[in-house]
Amino acid sequence: MLGVPRTFVPLLLLSGLLVGCGSRHSTAVDAQRGNSDGGMQLDAALDSALARCNASGALPSLGPAAINLQRSSVGDWALALHKDLGYQPITIVAARRKEAAAAFDYSVAYQQIAGFIVSVPTTQRTALAQLQLAGKIVVTDFAGGTVVQDNGGRQTQTHDGHDAVLRWRTEIRYNGSGDVSRIRNQLVALLLGRGQSELKHLPAPSPNANGEFIFSLSTILRPDGRAIYLGVVADRSDYLDPAKLTARLFDEIGGASGLAHAGASLELGCETLRTGTKPKVDLIWVVDESGSMRDRRDRIARSADELFGRAVAAGIDFRMGVTNVNASSAAFAGRFCSRISSDANDDGGADRFLSANEAPIFAACIKNPPGWQAVGEYGLMSAVKAITRHRPKEAQRPDRLRPDAEVVVIVIGDEVPLSLSLVIGELNLDKCVLPQTVQQALDKELLPLIDFFSGKSAFATSGQRATMHFIGGLCGSRCQDQKPNVGHGYLEMVQQTGGSAFDICQADFNRSMQNLVDLMATNASPLTLAQQPIVASLQVALDNVVLPAHGAKRYSYDVASQAIALVGVDFQAGSTVLAAYYYWESDPPTS
Repeated sequence: MLGVPRTFVPLLLLSGLLVGCGSRHSTAVDAQRGNSDGGMQLDAALDSALARCNASGALPSLGPAAINLQRSSVGDWALALHKDLGYQPITIVAARRKEAAAAFDYSVAYQQIAGFIVSVPTTQRTALAQLQLAGKIVVTDFAGGTVVQDNGGRQTQTHDGHDAVLRWRTEIRYNGSGDVSRIRNQLVALLLGRGQSELKHLPAPSPNANGEFIFSLSTILRPDGRAIYLGVVADRSDYLDPAKLTARLFDEIGGASGLAHAGASLELGCETLRTGTKPKVDLIWVVDESGSMRDRRDRIARSADELFGRAVAAGIDFRMGVTNVNASSAAFAGRFCSRISSDANDDGGADRFLSANEAPIFAACIKNPPGWQAVGEYGLMSAVKAITRHRPKEAQRPDRLRPDAEVVVIVIGDEVPLSLSLVIGELNLDKCVLPQTVQQALDKELLPLIDFFSGKSAFATSGQRATMHFIGGLCGSRCQDQKPNVGHGYLEMVQQTGGSAFDICQADFNRSMQNLVDLMATNASPLTLAQQPIVASLQVALDNVVLPAHGAKRYSYDVASQAIALVGVDFQAGSTVLAAYYYWESDPPTS
């Protein structure tokens, strides 16, 4: 999809006065900063005045959605939430400096959300280290149920340049009946290292009870020795129901676009973009064929139709290549599979990508990738060989990468890469956090691979870039037959290339497939916004029709790439996409 020049028009209409580009609407907000730990919903008059930012005039009523804006000087946060989320500051008994907390809730029956924001002092040097510390506490100390990680989060930077890991996610299987508010309150106490009796004004339990929940945690590290946790809990069945608002709110909060320093001001963004052809993705699957992976491969194969269907519905021009992890074999290293066979030694047929109408072959190839995996799992080396084997890029050849396609690699395995096993060490295979000296040695070993995937090395060739995702062992992963290794080596590559990690022990992979499709669509989309919107305020229209942010026909937005993708929506090249939103204009931190 080729973009054309876009228009970016921040403006403010307040009391009939037009204020020029770049002006803040700080007058209405900043006047109430005296109540620094309170907040207010943007008033109707201001919201109405800001509702006409469409640059082309085609949709004069399109504007950013109303938001609920809250500030805390103690926690040093400004937090912009969906307008229907209620907010409640939490009082901490004998609070330390930089320690603060608040809760927020969406209380519509059977769509309930229980969220929180927490500020804690820290000595950690990276957001990933802070998240690993928090994750270990949540997984091991949560009472009344079992916590299983299913997504390792995405390492990025916030709009104001702070190190962050977004949307680290777990499933919580409660013993008996629980509710989102009760679980949220326990998580807040755990992350603060306090008993619930030390926290005043915690919201009361919600009326809906169930046994299965999902929890997302985003971690932002501030340079003043402060970590911010942004978390949200939802009923699993509500989250999976596309007719409900639950998933949209859950993902909005987890993306942390609504978070800024307490002194940050809001500005208004309005952009006009043009569509081109469908985004193109060449997707390479690197599959561990060992015996311990048989059931996992079968479950992923059962998701093949789901994956292909979602990718088609998302409007992605995609191809799939399936290879093994047998990098030690010159004949099979990086070779793609293109036929259905139950012969473990089958060479996979023609070495080519699979097209969008070959889901049955894809499922068979996931179960039985080319050649027999004789020794070891060389997942990273096999990924490199799969890319280099299918170059130089050529547009019309099924055995070559396409010049205008995004390259995405998904590694599936339950062990660490054999090429890095000596560096990681046998005693560290199950550790969530590696010893510092081991992590430093591992990072050094990974540098050539990071350069290759980012297109910086001569071996990668100019312009070659690939995103890596990982389906494997995460901190706290628990499979029924055996516990997988924590995917050290793969997890660092995922973080460095902007990918995501998913738990190999999931009962089904449909939700992970949806997340992968959304990431592919946005990463390959040229509909990139000039500013990073507060997602709760973002409204998008295609050719004068406002699109929803959830459901079968919608837009998808990715915070890290700042890109919009049109999912399940028919459009022609040259169609007009309008986006209206608020974004942060940051002020210095309070302390």
